[in-house]
Amino acid sequence: MVADLIATCYTKARALRRTSFLLFGLCIFLLGCSDTVSVLPHVKVAGQTMGTQYHVTLVAETDADALKAAFDKRLAEINKVMSTYDPESELMQINRAPVAQPLPISDDLAAVLALSLQIYSQTAGGFDVTVGPLVNRWGFGPVEAKGKPDEAEVATLLASVGSDALTLEQADSGWQLVKHKPVFIDLSAIAKGWAVDELAGMLVARGYQDFLVEIGGELRVSGKNARGANWSIAVERPSLAQGGVQAAIGVSNLAVATSGSYRNYQMYNGVQYSHTIDPSTGQPVTHNMVSITVLADTCAEADALATGFNVMGPEAALAEAEARGLAVFILVDEGGEIRELSSSHFLPYLSQH
Repeated sequence: MVADLIATCYTKARALRRTSFLLFGLCIFLLGCSDTVSVLPHVKVAGQTMGTQYHVTLVAETDADALKAAFDKRLAEINKVMSTYDPESELMQINRAPVAQPLPISDDLAAVLALSLQIYSQTAGGFDVTVGPLVNRWGFGPVEAKGKPDEAEVATLLASVGSDALTLEQADSGWQLVKHKPVFIDLSAIAKGWAVDELAGMLVARGYQDFLVEIGGELRVSGKNARGANWSIAVERPSLAQGGVQAAIGVSNLAVATSGSYRNYQMYNGVQYSHTIDPSTGQPVTHNMVSITVLADTCAEADALATGFNVMGPEAALAEAEARGLAVFILVDEGGEIRELSSSHFLPYLSQH
């Protein structure tokens, strides 16, 4: 069943927990360590995927070219399943398929959808893989904005939004998806995180313990870095003009993702609109949260939770994080001044840096 599928995914993830760490978004940097500390042998692998770049740092002596070939092959497989830019991807075929019919889907797609539906519920609908048409219409997709949508347009698009219109079923032949209305599924807010977890899993399967995997700013680490220390991560200060570090943490056995709105927005009639769209209203969020960083077991989970919490707003997100024992770090804009909020579970990571 769906719960079993999610449990299987988490079983794979927990095999990585020696020091698994994720990072999401353009607003996080890796911090360096002192050059006076000896550096262990390590290799770096980089490549292109999902319209961005991936980087892997592995603390070991190994064949980097062979690793890159294996990574590229797996990433191509994932892209062929989840891309919305490839009209022949599995996901795009599902999007074109008729409603109310059981549609056979791959294990990869079923696993990502199962986690997506779980986090849809956990974030009160804030994380919704069917919100893409609204995101595009507000000018945050691949097509140039046509101006601010009116209420009628938003209402029309909202009629085809809602992950509660998706049912995941297990049949004798495998997993099936049923769409109960003509939704358009877009996994861009979770697919990169999922791919990070997959590459991390490949490294663990090969016996490696100390590594960093990053795709498009989403990141996961395991073990120690080449200097034998925890991986150090910095959250960027949300200022286009100044930049810099807002907070730094030392992490191990975790994933981290950040979702923010201060770099990505549209201007309509002199008014700034966030790229974060509330799936319940079809409108950009108006709260004062500029970024949220989430620590979780897997990159996919942290990625999706960060997006969902960004929709919920600072108070609701912080309350949910406390209730679930999650470590989150929030930056809010109070009259031009940035204020920090965090769950009680986040504070220990500040002292580890």
